[in-house]
Amino acid sequence: MKLQIILASTAALALAACGKPAPTAEATGEATAAATTEAAPASAAPAAAGGALTEAYLLGKWADVKDGDCKLAQGFLPGGKVDGLFDSWKVEGGNLVLGMMGENQTLTVKIIDQKTMETKNGTAPTHTLTRC
Repeated sequence: MKLQIILASTAALALAACGKPAPTAEATGEATAAATTEAAPASAAPAAAGGALTEAYLLGKWADVKDGDCKLAQGFLPGGKVDGLFDSWKVEGGNLVLGMMGENQTLTVKIIDQKTMETKNGTAPTHTLTRC
C-alpha cells in the first residue's frame, strides 16, 4: 500500500509538470465552494522560519512551486479533511501525516515563511510548496 501512496504522489507531481489538472473534490461535487476557497485564517499565528508545524499553519491550499498557478493545489481543511488527492491529514510529532487508501505517508516539514514550506519523504527529493 505504501508503494501506491508514493506512486499516487508521483503521479500528481507528474501531472503538475504536464499541466494536466488532477481531479479534486470540487470537480466531483464533494466540497462546498466556501470550504475549497478557504485560506488560512487571518488569526493564525504567523509561522517563523524553522518554526514548529501546526494545524493552523497548514489550513488552506498548497501547491508545488512548479505549479505556479495552483491548478493542482491540495486544500487542507479543518478536521483533517482534504480537497485534493489525499483522504486525510494531521500533524503528528511535528510531521505532516497524509492518509490515502488506508495507508499513511509521513512527511517532514521545514517552514520557510508564512507562504512557503519544504516537505520531504524519506530519501525522496525535497518539494517546495507555496500557499495559494
